[in-house]
Amino acid sequence: MLKKATSGDLDIILDNWSELTLPYGDEGAVYANDLNEKIAQLKKSISEPNNYAYVFENEEGKTKALLSIIHALPKSDTPWLKLLDLDLHPDLVLGDFNINEAAEAVSFSIFDSIDLLFSDYTTAKELKIYGRTDNMIKTFDRIVKSKMLNEIFEKADILCTRSGKWLVFRKK
Repeated sequence: MLKKATSGDLDIILDNWSELTLPYGDEGAVYANDLNEKIAQLKKSISEPNNYAYVFENEEGKTKALLSIIHALPKSDTPWLKLLDLDLHPDLVLGDFNINEAAEAVSFSIFDSIDLLFSDYTTAKELKIYGRTDNMIKTFDRIVKSKMLNEIFEKADILCTRSGKWLVFRKK
């Protein structure tokens, strides 16, 4: 389930996720440093209009992904939502990369983000996600090629494509 995150929520995520990176040595230290910078920036940006932080929680209520979303060009003829960052829980990306668990967390985060296209607060017709890492691009490819996911997108009147490093969802 996707829910809007407050500054306090972001502080809790930073504390919890940073602690989980400790057993991973240098790889964990890099992740923790990046996370610290991202959350500091995100806390600053969510105080501005059209900038939002969301967390994806699994069925047990555990935060599995942190999302930064902006409503780009909201007053134009072509407004869209841009998922700036999708950071996965440290257990999903550190050490042995588990593409199945990562794909599930990314997929559900994306499904819930797509729902924002149908909300009353936005006129956006597209959701765009930029893949910053090779593992994220691999996950995007898996999503685009998934017959099951494409059947779901078709029923929801959504077109899913990858354009360069962008994963694009467009309302039909």
